[in-house]
Amino acid sequence: MFANGRPGSTSSGDDGVSLGSGYIRLHGLRIQRPSWEAELQPLEGVTGVVEVVVFDMSVRHRIGYRWRNSSGSSTDSTPFSHAGSGTPEGDTVSLTPGAGPLFFCCTKELVPLTGCTLGKLIVRRVAHEPDWPRILEAQFIGNSLLSAPLEADVHVPRAGFVYLWLAMCDKNLDSSKVFGHTEWHAHGWGYLPGMLSNCLLVQAGMLLLYLALHLLWRPQFGPAWRSLDRNSLPHFLTFLLLLSLLSSLTTLLELLLLSVTGHRFVVVTLAAVTAGVLQGLLLRAVLVGVAAGFGTLLPKLGPIPGKVLIPAVLYILVVGACEGVRSVGQVDDWGSGEHVALRTPPVLLDLLLAAYLFPAALATLEQIKTQGMQAASNQMLGIFRHALTAMGVLAAAALALTCWEAYFKLSDPLNLQWQWDWLITAAWHLLSLLTLASLCFLWSPSRFSSRHDASVQDDQAIESLMSS
Repeated sequence: MFANGRPGSTSSGDDGVSLGSGYIRLHGLRIQRPSWEAELQPLEGVTGVVEVVVFDMSVRHRIGYRWRNSSGSSTDSTPFSHAGSGTPEGDTVSLTPGAGPLFFCCTKELVPLTGCTLGKLIVRRVAHEPDWPRILEAQFIGNSLLSAPLEADVHVPRAGFVYLWLAMCDKNLDSSKVFGHTEWHAHGWGYLPGMLSNCLLVQAGMLLLYLALHLLWRPQFGPAWRSLDRNSLPHFLTFLLLLSLLSSLTTLLELLLLSVTGHRFVVVTLAAVTAGVLQGLLLRAVLVGVAAGFGTLLPKLGPIPGKVLIPAVLYILVVGACEGVRSVGQVDDWGSGEHVALRTPPVLLDLLLAAYLFPAALATLEQIKTQGMQAASNQMLGIFRHALTAMGVLAAAALALTCWEAYFKLSDPLNLQWQWDWLITAAWHLLSLLTLASLCFLWSPSRFSSRHDASVQDDQAIESLMSS
């Protein structure tokens, strides 16, 4: 319950929520303290207080007291800059990573230094925002087990990364429980956290772009689909395009429901995550197949070796688990450290894919060259060279985007630049769209049929290529 496992403060979650100018509504917020602690209290009067503090990260320096070291230098600018020799044996919480411990007024040593009220938060007020950060109190009356219900509307004056913390100095409350619920509402965004607000527009845009690609692809694929083998590359590209449409649609639906209702429905979220994972898997499978000769040397896909299925299952498990943790039931915005940790396994899988993809593509290029000087072979050679160039450019773009994402997240551990987080999501979606559009352009059905008139046709050659 308590941040960093130390009594003194607890937050509404592991992370805050990016919120535009709006409000946070507290509905029947009650604290339940341990029964043995309640039994020790007198029958009347206020016998315990838990403070509820709402703040955004731009005013985090107004909360708490950062102790000066023995040399007299402070680890951070604070409203109270009194020198001291040593630190009080009190309760601390790390509000700013790397800035040293932050003290609340839980010990007598801080009273003469700061003029604070013992057992209360230390908050510096400024003239232009006298009520921000907002402090509320949940009080225990007599020997009651539950605190009096707290009902309040907290106005958030600006867009920012907003936290709701529960602060207390009484160590006997370290096993308390919180009941009730909070309603976070941003003007213009509904219940959608600020980090996801622009993602709503991104998903709507991607849905329109995939629809446009589908409208361009349909006249190419429609007249030729009966004459093409069902295991041919255009059929796989058509299914991938439909899956991409489904992924964008379900993700857009999930964000709309979150914006309107304030809840993430598990079924809808799982559908969006599953469609996204399968889309990513099929796109990578098509790239591997193209690199191995599918669509050039191989007019149709033969039996899939078992060694190909193992990485596919591993991808589904790893990426599905990471995306599920990030999305299912999650309302708070992830911190930078958690984001990087969840992104690392999929990135490592993509690096292993790239390590296989380009050597296999170069080997396929050499095999196409040995087909001779027939017109179909020359056509295949030209198409494959264009595909290899496109894969190289897209791989370089993906690597640059990965480095940028890691730098963006690690250089902003407090998510102060949350307004620009949507650019990363948009860039990855555009990269997937460009990859699919490139494949559709190079392997349109009208060109695909004539390309294989002189290609490898016998089953023995196909099985040999597939096994390699």
